[in-house]
Amino acid sequence: MPTLDDILENVGEFGKFQKQTFFVLCLLSAAFTPVYVGIVFFGFVPEHRCFNPGVAELSQRCGWSMEEQLNHTVPEWGSHGTGFNSRCRRYEVNWNTTGVSCTDPLGSLAGNWSSIPLSPCRDGWVYDSPGTSLVTEFNLVCEDSWKLDLFQSSVNAGFFVGSINIGYIADRFGRKFCLLSTILANIVCGILLVFVPTYLWIVIFRFLQGLVSKGCWTAGYILVTEVVGPKYRRTVGILYQTAFSVGLLLFDAIAYAIPHWRWLQLTVTLPTCFLLLYYWCLPESPRWLISQGKNSKAMNIVREMAKKNQKKMPSDFEDVKFEEEDGGKQSPSLIDLVRTPQMRKNTFILMYNWFTSSVLYQGLIMHMGVAAGNMYLDFLYSALVEFPAAFIIIVSIDRIGRRYPWAAANLVAGAACLVTALIPEDLHWLKLIAACIGRMGITMAFEMVCFVNTELYPTYIRNLGVMVCSSLCDIGGVIVPFIVYRLVEIWHDLPLIVFTVVGLIAGGLVLLLPETKGRVLPETVEDVENFNSMVFLGPAPDGYWCRIPGAAELSERCGWTLEEEQNLTVLPLHLANGSSTGKCERLDIVWDNSVSCTSPLTRYGNDSVSNLPLAACHDNWVYKHRHSSIVSEYNLVCGNAWMLDLSQAILSLGFLIGSFILGYAADRYGRLLVYLLSCLGVGICGIIVAFAPNFTVFLIFRFLQGVFGKGTWMTCYVIVTEIVGSDQRIIGIVIQMFFTLGIMILPGIAYLVPTWQGIQLVISLPNFLFLLYYWVVPESPRWLLTRKKGEKALKIMHNIAKHNGKYLSPHYSEITISNEEVSNPSFLDLVRTPRMRRNTLVFMYAWFTSALIYQGLVMRLGIVGRNLYLDFFISGAMELPAALLILLTIDRIGRRLPFGISNIVAGIACLITAFLPEDIPWLKTTVATLGRLGITVSFEIVYLMNSELYPTTLRNFGVSLCSSFCDLGGIIAPFLLFRLAAIWLELPLIIFSILAVVCGLLILLLPETKGISLPETVEDVEQISSHFGKCGKKQKHRDTNSYI
Repeated sequence: MPTLDDILENVGEFGKFQKQTFFVLCLLSAAFTPVYVGIVFFGFVPEHRCFNPGVAELSQRCGWSMEEQLNHTVPEWGSHGTGFNSRCRRYEVNWNTTGVSCTDPLGSLAGNWSSIPLSPCRDGWVYDSPGTSLVTEFNLVCEDSWKLDLFQSSVNAGFFVGSINIGYIADRFGRKFCLLSTILANIVCGILLVFVPTYLWIVIFRFLQGLVSKGCWTAGYILVTEVVGPKYRRTVGILYQTAFSVGLLLFDAIAYAIPHWRWLQLTVTLPTCFLLLYYWCLPESPRWLISQGKNSKAMNIVREMAKKNQKKMPSDFEDVKFEEEDGGKQSPSLIDLVRTPQMRKNTFILMYNWFTSSVLYQGLIMHMGVAAGNMYLDFLYSALVEFPAAFIIIVSIDRIGRRYPWAAANLVAGAACLVTALIPEDLHWLKLIAACIGRMGITMAFEMVCFVNTELYPTYIRNLGVMVCSSLCDIGGVIVPFIVYRLVEIWHDLPLIVFTVVGLIAGGLVLLLPETKGRVLPETVEDVENFNSMVFLGPAPDGYWCRIPGAAELSERCGWTLEEEQNLTVLPLHLANGSSTGKCERLDIVWDNSVSCTSPLTRYGNDSVSNLPLAACHDNWVYKHRHSSIVSEYNLVCGNAWMLDLSQAILSLGFLIGSFILGYAADRYGRLLVYLLSCLGVGICGIIVAFAPNFTVFLIFRFLQGVFGKGTWMTCYVIVTEIVGSDQRIIGIVIQMFFTLGIMILPGIAYLVPTWQGIQLVISLPNFLFLLYYWVVPESPRWLLTRKKGEKALKIMHNIAKHNGKYLSPHYSEITISNEEVSNPSFLDLVRTPRMRRNTLVFMYAWFTSALIYQGLVMRLGIVGRNLYLDFFISGAMELPAALLILLTIDRIGRRLPFGISNIVAGIACLITAFLPEDIPWLKTTVATLGRLGITVSFEIVYLMNSELYPTTLRNFGVSLCSSFCDLGGIIAPFLLFRLAAIWLELPLIIFSILAVVCGLLILLLPETKGISLPETVEDVEQISSHFGKCGKKQKHRDTNSYI
């Protein structure tokens, strides 16, 4: 039975008929621009200040220039620049009073000008703008500035409601009817917006305009992709969105020529009246007609298509009957979007990507507007960058496919946002380039989500599916003004950090979708479920199979070994069935006493084995490995294989939670107390894990073990770095060498102890011995000083002097402590000041990168290796040269350069390894080892520098919080490695390369910490220089808390 795509191949996939349809619909796409981004010009906020009666006359009398008038009469104008008080407050004085001085007017009115009260702008505002906008007409500034956000949110709320309703109309009553009705409604609302006199009515009609316009644009997109053949579908979809970019350029030019918002609204609305001519220009979608059982009307359109394309329809297609006609008309339903597994997965991932694309796309436009000086020029840049994005998609999408460029675009956008946020303001050109790269990336992602969304839904529900998923785009549009305008008040680039996180997650989720390159558009839900998506799973463990009921008794009666049982009962199934390995399914039979010991399946005959029914295996697996593991204990194979990944992710999640909770507790209640409680928690949880009666209990206490385990390591590290001098803080590297020693010991323990429970007990019980540290390890004297416990700190210092054979001078008999109240650590302290904020964000990224690449390279070694114990031992042994390299260089060169260079070396080594041919294994292994060496150096230095760049009051909390991104990297690493390795074994190395090189460059923004005293306060951190010119000199800063 031929499909519509088969017919299109004969009558023309993109002939004159389709080109005409495409052109007229591109006009619709361009006309959507003022609705979607009109806030930029309709709601432009010019510089403004309170109107003061009498100021103009006083200025004229005194002969002031405009700058002098502002300095004399506007609060905080000269000293602080334009801020809230200069825009939204005025001096509560009477400027019409006689005798006002022209040189010091405030002094002549009130004596002490600093005591003059400020009041709100009761008489309105003065705007420095030649044109008008919603802001200037309705005074949407200061206390009423939220009304401008509401104006933009109203149109996005309309998008959201219309996505569902208009989408249903298009699927229920046809694309053409939907287009014409929404165009008419959009025209009416647009014209009414010009003439309504109040803000409330403007918001109402703006909402109604959003209600119909988004559905109109999407229905046009659906129609243009449904009338062309599969070869041209991707091109017209991209160019349809490129027409929107052309609309951006035209809108910018019109707005520049017409600076008054009401005239601008009328100018962009009236031309859309010509779109009503679509009644005579546009056909109905033949795909929709077929899905509704209207085959005769569909064939009439196809004949018209063939005629206009100057093609002749084959005679065997003239009276073709489509399958949908027999099944009757299908009505779209929301339940169909989530009823089946593949549809459900597609729907949720597409929803998130629509949300992300909208947040980043609109957010970057708004953020550029906040930072820009020339509104029209910046808008032009933001529009021009979309054309290269379309070109890249057209060039790559037919060669590579949809999924990989889409995922890469999201990842590039997220990474570019992070880089933009961390680039200093004085490198404006570099910041602008990075921002444009991010804008290009998210533009590609936005165009891809529209395109792929249509290819992943069947015809009868395609429009509804796109509308429902894109409704999350509208939710993003509602939220994004608040993300941008509210977060910039805390830190100008904070929205970019949020964009980074959501962008990177979106890129990862895209890889779970099926590839749609070259596929016929699905007509039914069954077609969608039959899409073959690449399943990114780690290799299932070898050496197990599913045992047939009764096989154990038969094996005992016949005296079979495990290998003989497998060969006689599983191997025949594999040979006869071909598609089965016997690991996850078995023959649905039961053995009895009549079964032969030499050929148990002979009774069925060679031709009958393949016809025997199969049954899924649930709990009857046989494992050949001599060592037990949680895989064999809880049967984490086949359908339960994902639970093994979950067990590791749960541990990393525990690390993440522990970083926050125990990091805060160590700064609040002391290092030693938290360390001892963490050791106790690790020991108890470890024992419970070993004897867990089921997998749920195992996961719960595995999570708690991660929480306490992170506390022991981080608190231990901070204590050591706080009790040594600034010249000896590399002792932290020695601590990590003991971690390396543990890596080398662990495979030996695992090899000798045959059960996983035994291994768990051997590594858990020693934690109880660490409780003896209560009598051995002192509390950190630096922490005691910050908690105003100077006497206890001095007592510890005397004890240190005694053990070191030193004499503590009486000059140090007293410790001076700041009289300021002791404040508890807070997250805001980590980002409140410029250098603390920069340090925090760079360290978060460095922790994330180090963990992701470190664990990724270790796990990759397991994929390509043969002997688990030997490979693990070698991976640990190679860390010793890394530690030695650090010890030899860090005191001579410093911290920053080895830290940055090691990341860059690791990134370059990963890239070279990926492209070396497999037939040179010794060279590939050597370069990969060099990459592992580089990331190990980086991982060890990040501990040291992180603890050196936070004040004592925040050190444990800061290190724990930043290192939580290490745990986030640990959660992502297995999925990133095993999923991407299933596509191409070396693909993870490409990702590692990008992350590492970016990290190495960001590290160069950090200050050098070699030889400096550990900072005690945030002010100390702000005084540490990061200039390259001061490298090599010891940098000292005042110790504000003590004089020990």
